[in-house]
Amino acid sequence: MSEAVSLGESTQVIEKADQEIGLPSTIHASFQGTAAAFQDSLANEPILILAALLTVYIVLGVLYESYIHPITILSTLPSAGVGAILALLIFRKDLNVIVSSECCC
Repeated sequence: MSEAVSLGESTQVIEKADQEIGLPSTIHASFQGTAAAFQDSLANEPILILAALLTVYIVLGVLYESYIHPITILSTLPSAGVGAILALLIFRKDLNVIVSSECCC
């Protein structure tokens, strides 16, 4: 039995193998199913993150009736993100839905 790897790692390995094989330019390989959906979601990720930050800013602005307080609250996100990534690296966990639910319980 092989070691379990994430979908992102497996698609990277497949793409690397595709480049190393050196197929003719007339042959085009592409992912289907879950791997294709994963790559599509990665393409839209920056837009989704920006939309989420804007939404949080608007909600906090309405909640605190201020333009500045949401910025001070959102300014803590980078350090919180670094801390979360360090915790995942220390415990050798991948960032996925299961890790998210394990951390919350």
